[in-house]
Amino acid sequence: MFVLIASSLFQPVITFADSINNSETVNPRITYNANGGTNNGTVTNDQIALNSSYNVRSVGTDSGDLNFTPPNPSSQIFEGWNTEPNGGGDSYSAGQVVTSWPYSQDTILYAQWAKASTVSYNLNGATSQSAPVSQFGKSGTSVTVPNIYFSQLSF
Repeated sequence: MFVLIASSLFQPVITFADSINNSETVNPRITYNANGGTNNGTVTNDQIALNSSYNVRSVGTDSGDLNFTPPNPSSQIFEGWNTEPNGGGDSYSAGQVVTSWPYSQDTILYAQWAKASTVSYNLNGATSQSAPVSQFGKSGTSVTVPNIYFSQLSF
């Protein structure tokens, strides 16, 4: 684009101007919310380019994990993320790879907490080995019962 500007000496001055691209690069932020739980660490917002690949973060104590605990740790367990606090939006699993992040605006992912139970084992007086470690998990899911071997006593 050429722009003709008159100078005070009436000599024309030609200036080259770049065309301006009005499209702005969108880099939405992703914020994680404990949704009634407790944040025991540092939460940083992730920023990614629109339609870029993104790994949804996990809850735990490993590097890169979010150190969130449920509102009631003895009866709740982390189930995943949702764009709505009540779970009515888009759901994402911890560690899920989203190949094309669909949101052009900042997004909050809310932790979703499920009911959980503890399965404990009692050897009922047997002394040949120790009882297996208790298992804590989401209510209504399968539990693998460990093998317990008893030795028969002679009478």
